[in-house]
Amino acid sequence: GSSPPPPLWREHPCMTNVASPPAQPLISPSQRAAYERLCAIARAYIHTNFERLPIQPRGNVFIVGPSGTGKTHLAQQVASSTGLAYLPISVSEWVVTGASQRGAPTTWPMIWQFLMQFAKTEGCLIFLDELDKIGRRNQGDWTRYQTTEVFSLLDRRIPRNLNDSDGERISESSIEAAESVLKSKTLILA
Repeated sequence: GSSPPPPLWREHPCMTNVASPPAQPLISPSQRAAYERLCAIARAYIHTNFERLPIQPRGNVFIVGPSGTGKTHLAQQVASSTGLAYLPISVSEWVVTGASQRGAPTTWPMIWQFLMQFAKTEGCLIFLDELDKIGRRNQGDWTRYQTTEVFSLLDRRIPRNLNDSDGERISESSIEAAESVLKSKTLILA
């Protein structure tokens, strides 16, 4: 096997592989029921052997609530409590493949690196924040490309022909390995 790729960017402070869950999660009483249910879903999803199933379920869970209600915090606490590697992604900051925004890396290579880095762990949790920002009226090309890429993530498909931060092509076998982690060991909360 190949070793995880070198970092494409400075690691996001929330991108973690939690070694041990906290003794007491920081959850408000109003979030307790949602937290417990999401933890149960995460554990069930991560401990299911999908190769034995006749279908491939998608582990996408949508958290609905107004801004400021703690959806991001809830996702982070679920990852922490279940020991899952955690990657928060904001749709409003998504940089489409083939574009550069003031030197920011495109989002898909960042996701690929995260999946490769934590492939040998028990599982991963990707939190896709501000999903409601896509699919609005008056879409230009950027928004259409962004919508397609976000839906590819939700469908567990990694685009081919990705380049790393040095402009080098990411191998097909490496993309397939990351896609396997995305399909079998990654819960997506949005």
